[in-house]
Amino acid sequence: PRFWAAVINHGITDFFSYLLVPLMPLLILTLHLTTRQSAVILATGSLSSGLIQPLVAWLSDKLETRILGPLGLAAAAVAFGLIGHVHTFEQLLIVQAIGAGGVGAFHPVSAAAAGQLSAARRSLGVAIFFLGGMVGGITGNISSPYYARDLGLPAMIWLIPPGLIAAVWLQIAINAIPHHHRTAHAEHA
Repeated sequence: PRFWAAVINHGITDFFSYLLVPLMPLLILTLHLTTRQSAVILATGSLSSGLIQPLVAWLSDKLETRILGPLGLAAAAVAFGLIGHVHTFEQLLIVQAIGAGGVGAFHPVSAAAAGQLSAARRSLGVAIFFLGGMVGGITGNISSPYYARDLGLPAMIWLIPPGLIAAVWLQIAINAIPHHHRTAHAEHA
């Protein structure tokens, strides 16, 4: 069950990570963004997500904590849930930086936990973990335009509570997973 919690929460996290891109045409019109500004928004997502991952992985290992993964999911849920409440390029830039940074923070912690939970079937477990993320990403990519069309961009805020519940569930599921195998030093020697 803890492994599947990591897989499902990967899908939820990547669902949030793919909400913004299909909404960009609508956001360009609504916020009167230039082509350069829209490119900066999209680039900020990759930059935020990529730069935070090594830092979170290092901190997570150093502090021997898994909390940074669930906190990343919570940050993504809150930030991307606020997409419909931004009014300027700068606000959207902040939402993208925080949301994508949260998505990035989720990945090293949760991927490591999924690997630990997979034991001898580590490769299969990590592959299933990444499949869960792809399914979530595709779902977010396909559903966000319909959600925005049918309910309006401000209704994206209703995605925050389920995202926060998922973050708590993830923390409960992976918190007790050790960072290092108890016999790692002996095996290394």
